Formats: sequence, structure tokens, C-alpha cells
Amino acid sequence: MKNPIEWSLLYGAIPALLTALGCCSLVYLAARRRGHWYSRTVPLIVVGTVLVVVLIQWLVDDVWHPFAGTLPITVLTWTGVTAGTLGLGVARLHSSSGLGRLLTACAVVLVILMALNHVNTFFGYYPNLRDALGLPFTNEISATQAMRPGGGDPATGSGPSLPAKWKSPNDLPKTGRVVEVSIPGTVSKFEARAAWLYLPPAYLTPQRALLPVLELIGGQPGTSRDWLNSNDLSGVMDRFASHHDGLAPVVVMPDALGSFWANPLCINSQLGQSDTYLAVDVPNWVRTHLTVDQNTATWAVGGGSFGGTCAWQLAVAHPHLFPTFMDFSGVYEQLRGTLQQTIDAAFNGDIRKFSVVNPAQILVHHERPDTWAVIGAGRTDSYYIDEVERTAASCRRAGMHVHFLTVPGGHDGQTFETLLADSMKWLAQRDGILPS
Repeated sequence: MKNPIEWSLLYGAIPALLTALGCCSLVYLAARRRGHWYSRTVPLIVVGTVLVVVLIQWLVDDVWHPFAGTLPITVLTWTGVTAGTLGLGVARLHSSSGLGRLLTACAVVLVILMALNHVNTFFGYYPNLRDALGLPFTNEISATQAMRPGGGDPATGSGPSLPAKWKSPNDLPKTGRVVEVSIPGTVSKFEARAAWLYLPPAYLTPQRALLPVLELIGGQPGTSRDWLNSNDLSGVMDRFASHHDGLAPVVVMPDALGSFWANPLCINSQLGQSDTYLAVDVPNWVRTHLTVDQNTATWAVGGGSFGGTCAWQLAVAHPHLFPTFMDFSGVYEQLRGTLQQTIDAAFNGDIRKFSVVNPAQILVHHERPDTWAVIGAGRTDSYYIDEVERTAASCRRAGMHVHFLTVPGGHDGQTFETLLADSMKWLAQRDGILPS
């Protein structure tokens, strides 16, 4: 039987139980016959809830604009349920005492837990309680163990020689390991949070294969741990490695934001030197601390949503460092609110500086025939399908080799996981793990 902290928060018994308890609690909070409860109190709470939701939408989408898109209807709906529940709770507490207040408080908590988990399910953000609490992964090892010197036979470097000459040892681990590390912004001065690594089985042997590197960027808002939490990066890579003698890319998951809600746009601007951090500091750290293939012709960059757009930007800006990229459900232009708001925030209103770092505009004047891309989204993710189609068209016009991919799903962690899994053969042929 699974450890309770591994029970799913996205489907099965726990979400069903939370929904049942939350609905019963909401009925309890709304059901009263005292005074003007239905004629005055409840209507006032409903009006107040609508105003709160409208205010939150305006503040987030029009004033704060922390990300490119707008708040989804699902998020606004459950925000409204939470606001209405708090209103009902306050009204009941005001006229209750003793046991009634305790029951009201418990009911409010249960409804809020239901609302939070429905938002969590919508994004697929925390698959289980372990991820929600940020507890150590079952396959996690310390940075000291990960940095232990290994062989690294040059004959097993990426490219045609890797699958031909790599012979997995008898003691090859069955699964890879994940590691939390610190990658400082030595050149960029970017104040990044902790990064994560995935080290495949072939890396964990005394005589390592010199493996290619995949720099994988998460969404926004978020953390560098998101690909391990909601996208099951370890599972995707372990399944691939199990069919290829333990071979898979070394995956580096840096922090591209600086804080959970920040949005430095993956460029160098007055918002921070994010581009330099991801294209200089992170690769330099990898070369220094990990036993990997030093030939960046086998390296790739990828990501989902915000991270997908970052991958496109980095590949266009640094074609020799990232000749291969994966853009899953990214947008055509990385924005903070409107285009003008973005230019104001990043470049103090100077549109020329924005044009220099905008990948679509770069590709108008520069061809990229040596860049390969897989670009895709979930089939029900209508807004982002349109965005990635624009990106793919721009890439094709610049001479890139584009593989366009759609899978079942929307804009959530499980869809990004599927997109990555379905791209692994393509990526392995690009980075030399499989013959092209």
C-alpha cells in the first residue's frame, strides 16, 4: 500500500472526499433561517463576492500582470467560492457561539481546501501531498553524492559513438536520481533559487557515459522543482532509460524567475540578466561540476508554458549553445501584460531594445537552418495552440527544422509530461543517444 503522502491529489479518493466534504460544508454554511439571512445577508455576500472576484481579476490582469495570459475562468470561479465562503463564515461566527463557531470554522476550512485542490487539479501542479509539502523525493540524493568524480570515457561521448560503444555494467541502477544544487549567477548576478538535476542511470556508474545535457525550464509562477512535481520528469526519463541501457540526457532545471511570482522574461533587461544566467552561468556550472559531453552540439533547451517561450528565445539568441529546443505551450511573445507594459517594465519604453531580444523579430533578419525544434501543445489548449502555431511558422520561415506535436490535454503538468515523453525519441536522435 502506498504511503499516504503519495496518494493522488488530482484523481481518486482524496479529491472526491474533499469535494464531498466541501460541498456539504458549503450547504451547512449557507443554510440558516434566522432573521434576514436569505433576504439580506446572503444576497449581500453574493454581491460582495462578485465585486471581490472582479477586483482580483482587474488587479492581476490589468495592474499587476505577472504573466502573459489572464486568470482562467476556473481559477476565478474557485476564488469566488473561497470569497463567498469567508463571507458566510464571518456572518455565521458573528451570531454563533460555542459548538456553532467550531463547526463553522471547520466548514470554512473544508470548503477552502476543496477550492484549492480544484485549482491544483486544473493545473496539475501538486500530484500528491509530498509535492505539496516540498518533502524530499524518494529518488533524491545529496549534492555531495552527485558531484562524486566519475570516469567519463571520451569514447562514450554523445554522437554516433554513444549507443554503439556504451556497454551498461551489471550494477547499473534501475532508475536515475535527482539532486538539489545551487547554481550562482557568477556573471549575470541573477539571484536564482535552488536548481535541480536529474542524473540518469548511465551517469551513476563508476565509468560514466559522457551524456548530453538538456536544460529544462519551468513555468511561471513556479519553481525549478516543478518539472519534478507536476510533470514527472523522473518518470519520463527513467522509462526512456530503461529501454536504452540506462542512457538519457542529464537534465538541468535552473530557476529562471528569481522568485515564485517574478517574471524577468528570460532576457537581459532592467528586470534582471536572466538570459545571461541561463546561457552563461548555468552552462559554465554544468561544464565545471558535471561529467557530461562538452560538445554543445548535443545540448538542448526546453520548457513548458513560460519555459517553452524561454527555450525558443534562448535557442534563437544562442544557436551554437542550443541547436535543439522544445517549446511546449509557450507564447509567441513573452509578455508582462500588454506589449507596451512589457516594454515599459523591461526597457523603460524603448521598443528598439525589445526588438533586439524578441525572437520573432530576430528571425526576420537571421536564418537558422542548423536549429531543430519540437513545438507543440495540448489539443484542448486553444489559446496556446494558436500561439505555438505562430511560433512554428516563424521558425519554419527562418529555415529551422520543426516537428509540430499535439497531444490530448490542456495547459497543465500532465500535458507537458506527455509532450516531453512523446518527444524523447526525437530528442535522443538529435543528441546522439539514438542513431538519427
